[in-house]
Amino acid sequence: MTGATADRLIRLMDLPLLITGGYDHTLRYWNAHLGQCFRTIPYNDSHINCLEVTPDKTQVLCAGNPLMKLFDLASASNTAVSTMDGHTSNVTSVGFEKTGRWFFSSSEDSSVKIWDCRGTGYQLSLDNESTSTATMATTAGAPVPVHGAALHANQAEVLLGDQEGRVQVWDLSANRIRQVLAPDKAVAIKTVALSADGRLAAAANHKGTLFVWRYLPDTLDPMQKIDAHSAYVLRIRFCPQSQYLITTSADSNACLWRYHVDGFAKETSLIGHIRWVWGGIFSSDSAYVVTCSSDTTAKLWEVKTGQTAIDYTGHTKAVTVVALVDVPDGGSGPDAPPVQQHNIS
Repeated sequence: MTGATADRLIRLMDLPLLITGGYDHTLRYWNAHLGQCFRTIPYNDSHINCLEVTPDKTQVLCAGNPLMKLFDLASASNTAVSTMDGHTSNVTSVGFEKTGRWFFSSSEDSSVKIWDCRGTGYQLSLDNESTSTATMATTAGAPVPVHGAALHANQAEVLLGDQEGRVQVWDLSANRIRQVLAPDKAVAIKTVALSADGRLAAAANHKGTLFVWRYLPDTLDPMQKIDAHSAYVLRIRFCPQSQYLITTSADSNACLWRYHVDGFAKETSLIGHIRWVWGGIFSSDSAYVVTCSSDTTAKLWEVKTGQTAIDYTGHTKAVTVVALVDVPDGGSGPDAPPVQQHNIS
C-alpha cells in the first residue's frame, strides 16, 4: 500500500461509513452521506451473514459459512488480518465486548462461542442441546441450531434464541444457562436483541411475533407480545438510546416501534423494499436507520418521518447485513454536519 493510497483511505474513513454484505460475495464500503460505493472487497469464501465493527471503529468482523474474518477498515489490502475457524455451519450473529478484547458468535452448528481478539481460537463454547420438555425436540440432548445471540450491557451474560423456540440466558462467569423461556413453544426464535442500557430484552420468531421483556438481575419479566409481521422476523435491533426498536421481515417490510409508558407501539412502517428485509441499524443519534434487502439495495430512512433519504445500489444479489460507522451524536444522514478528522478513530 502506497502512502498516497493510505492517506486517501484514511480521509474516506473520516466520513460516516456504511458497510454492506450479502449473497454476491462482496463487502462494500459506502460514503453514507452521498450513497456512493468507494470500495468493493471480494469475499469468496461464502455469502455474508454478519458484520460488526470493533468498539474502536478500526476493524470490521465479517462472518459467513462457517468462517469469520477481521478486516482493517483503513487498509488498502483486501486480505483479512485474521481468520477465525471454529464453527461448522452458518454463523448467525457476532458482537464485541465493550473494550474490544473479545467477541461472541452464534451458529446453526448449535453452539455459541467466545473468542479472544488476540488469537484465532475460541476460549469458551456453549453446546446448545434439546431438552426433554421442549415441544419440538425429537431426542433430549440433540443439537439445536442457534439463530441469534446478543451480549448484555453487564458484559457477563449472553441472550440466545434457537430453533426450538427457546430464549436462554447464558451466564459466562458460571458457564451455565441460568434461565430458559419458551414464549411460543412451537415456533422457532429467529432473532434476539438487548437494549444498550441493559433494561430490555426482545426476541422475534418465525411467525412474525415480537416479544419484549424487562431484563431484571435474576429473571426476564414478560412485558409485551406483539403481532409485528405477517411472515418471519429476520432481525430486531434497539437504537442506541433504547427508545426505538426496528423489526425487519420476510414480508418485505421494516417497522419502527417506539417506547411509551406501557411498552412499545408501532411508530411507522418503512415502505420501499420489494423483497425480504434482512436487517437494520440505527445511526448513533437514532435520527436515521439503514435497512438492507433481497431486492439488492440498502436504504437510509429518516426515523422522524419514515421517509427514504438515500438508496445504496450496486450489489447484484441480496444484501443481508449492514454496519455503520458514524460519529456519536453527529448523525449519518445527508444533512448531518461535516465529520472532523479522526472523530471515528
